[in-house]
Amino acid sequence: TLDVIEKKDANGKLVGLTAPDIESIPVAKDLGFKNGDVLTSINNEAVTSQEQVASLANKYQNATVVRIGFIRDGNPMITTYRLR
Repeated sequence: TLDVIEKKDANGKLVGLTAPDIESIPVAKDLGFKNGDVLTSINNEAVTSQEQVASLANKYQNATVVRIGFIRDGNPMITTYRLR
């Protein structure tokens, strides 16, 4: 099982999701995630739960390109991932 951690801002608002060893997750590694990164959005849809990530993965399973928003070292970033 994956230990998913909700990351919240100073006001307690959910910012995104991460995992202690995110680099060990094959899809996260393929996306270029590094330990400490926080997943914030998929195709501009905010990430709110692990279940929602699964739902978005299903929603975009036939897409050729997916935009992934994340925070690395406190900086918001976006990467485009071409699906195989």
